[in-house]
Amino acid sequence: SSMDLERPGDGKCQPVEIPMCKDIGYNTTRMPNLMGHENQREAAIQLHEFAPLVEYGCHSHLRFFLCSLYAPMCTEQVSTPIPACRVMCEQARLKCSPIMEQFKFRWPDSLDCSKLPNKNDPNYLCMEAPNNGSDEPSRGSGMFPPLFRPQRPHSAQEHPLKDGGPGRAGCDNPGKFHHVEKSESCAPLCTPGVDVYWSRDDK
Repeated sequence: SSMDLERPGDGKCQPVEIPMCKDIGYNTTRMPNLMGHENQREAAIQLHEFAPLVEYGCHSHLRFFLCSLYAPMCTEQVSTPIPACRVMCEQARLKCSPIMEQFKFRWPDSLDCSKLPNKNDPNYLCMEAPNNGSDEPSRGSGMFPPLFRPQRPHSAQEHPLKDGGPGRAGCDNPGKFHHVEKSESCAPLCTPGVDVYWSRDDK
C-alpha cells in the first residue's frame, strides 16, 4: 500500500489515541489515514514496528513524521488529512535508512517521500517540523526531543559537545545554518522565520 493524499476521511476529526502519537503538537486526526488504515487501532499496530527506530533516535522528528502519516493532523477547515512536508520525509530517510540497513531492513516503499507535498504546494497543506511546541526543546538546547534522545550513561552537561552544542559546530552563521554532522557540512536551517538566502523584503 502507498500513500494516498487524495483520499478523503469521513470528515470528522477524532482525538489521537495512538500512544506514540500523543503530545506531538496536534491532537486530532482523521481516518482512514494516509497509509490506508481504517482506524487508529490498525494504524497503531503497524506504527509500533517503528518503535525501536524512534527509540534509537536516528532523526529528531521521526516520530512526528511517522505520526503525520499514520495519524495525520485533522482540522475541520480542510477535508483531507494533513501529512508532514516532503523535506521531513527526505531527512528522516537520509538519517534512518543507513541504520535500518545495518539491521537488514530497507526504507519501506510505503514511506515514499515523493508522494508528499512540498511546503509551498498550492494544492496540498503539509506540516513542517514542530518547533517551540510545549514538549519540544527550544532551538539550540539539543537536537533530540526528550523521547528521541539516545540513552547515554551521562547527562549532556557532563560532556558538553564541542562548539556550543549540537548543530552549531563550524558554521559561519549558526543563526541561519545548521551543522550536519554526517556530511560535515552546513545546511540552511528550515525553521519558520529564518530567512537564509533572501530577506523578508526580497520575497
